[in-house]
Amino acid sequence: MKNLKDFPHPFETPIIEEREIEVIKPVVDVDNKSVTFERVKEKYQVETTYYHTPSTDISCKNKKHDWYMKDIKKYIASCKKCMKNRFLLPTRHQILKGKICSRDTGKILE
Repeated sequence: MKNLKDFPHPFETPIIEEREIEVIKPVVDVDNKSVTFERVKEKYQVETTYYHTPSTDISCKNKKHDWYMKDIKKYIASCKKCMKNRFLLPTRHQILKGKICSRDTGKILE
């Protein structure tokens, strides 16, 4: 939906709506002593609540992370600004000035 003002219902408040729900009803035939089932659409009142949840980014924009070692024993790096975590290899990676670098070449990996 492009515009939230066009939405016909209020947010975060329960509303009672009438909806058509398909129900299976038994039909009993007393003469033949049998029961059959029919699918019938009936109208019911249902309580509904609509929520507005805007989308948010969970990662830093333009990948400008500020890494630190969250767990030294498991070698888990975490960003100070967002929720991102990363497993590092102790023989290949190191953190210099908040960036993940290669131990061999010194090139910034992330």
